[in-house]
Amino acid sequence: MEVLRFDFNGSSDEFKRTPQGFLRVNARLSKTGVFKYADQREYRSDEEVFCADSLDSLKGAPVTDLHPAEKGCENFLTPANVKEHIIGITEGVERDGPYLKGSLIIFHEDAIKAIESGERKEISLGYKCRVEPTPGVVNGEAYDAIQRAIIVNHVAIGPKGWGRAGPDCSIRTDTKNYNPNKGQKMDEIIRLDGVDITLNADSIKTLFKEKQKQLSEMQGRLDAANQEIEKKNALIVALEEPKAISERINARIKLITQCTDIVGDTEGLDSLSNEEIKQVVIKKHYPKTDFKDKDQNYIEGMFEALLAAKDVRCDSLANTRTALVKNASKSLPNAAYEKWLSHSANLWSVPLAGSAQGGR
Repeated sequence: MEVLRFDFNGSSDEFKRTPQGFLRVNARLSKTGVFKYADQREYRSDEEVFCADSLDSLKGAPVTDLHPAEKGCENFLTPANVKEHIIGITEGVERDGPYLKGSLIIFHEDAIKAIESGERKEISLGYKCRVEPTPGVVNGEAYDAIQRAIIVNHVAIGPKGWGRAGPDCSIRTDTKNYNPNKGQKMDEIIRLDGVDITLNADSIKTLFKEKQKQLSEMQGRLDAANQEIEKKNALIVALEEPKAISERINARIKLITQCTDIVGDTEGLDSLSNEEIKQVVIKKHYPKTDFKDKDQNYIEGMFEALLAAKDVRCDSLANTRTALVKNASKSLPNAAYEKWLSHSANLWSVPLAGSAQGGR
């Protein structure tokens, strides 16, 4: 896997002005060993640090004040952005034990003054390498992977405490009381898309502010989205509420009508719930019904049974009425005969004409 690395290495035993007024810094630029990253420990071997291709990439490499990425620019230098970042170049390099020594020529006046005042103290390489996931142990120190094919892009200078490799890789003005074996320090880093960012106090603050700003922006967008959702939900409720009310009213009217058909009397039912009304109607037909421990399905079933029975009774009565009407219509042709029979049956009570006078 190929990654970008911002490793901090290098030291200087001396620096001085050139005849042109520039500053030449003799520095340790890199070293071998095991280096700790955010997720693993990686080994830089002699073979890789001092190989010809790696050394050639360092010769003439541009020098920058901090890494370009720390100033909000691209991670590495390119012909398109080198002009705005370069403050010097790297001269010849050579091996010095586990270290890689070289000299930097600093052109920029501000950077020269920063080095002379001690404001810029340590050195960091920006390079590309291939990480080979091969674990091992070297000099009693375990590692998880090996860095291969190291190609340097630029050399950066930074403040004290900036360096991963500790104070033995820094620009120094006083070497009399210096002990490279004391107080060595390696900063933790975080890798973003293959790019390492140093986790020192300044970078943590900057990263925190950026993430806090992003979080605030995301929260703002989330709040706005929630407000839109609430508005839409309120509109849906406003549109559906009249329909729901109408449906509830119609259902209530239908229930009262059904109860009237079943029991003929709905007095006192208006104050009851729909379920209570159904229970009252069922009780009138089946007084011994106990609704304790009965679920809604039981009540609905009994009520539907009463409705079905009512429909059967109504149909039977209608059939009876129809039959009567049909029989009445069939007897219409014999109506005169029936009238004559009724008249004849009462003739005995009518006096015969002239009978009373003849007896006198």
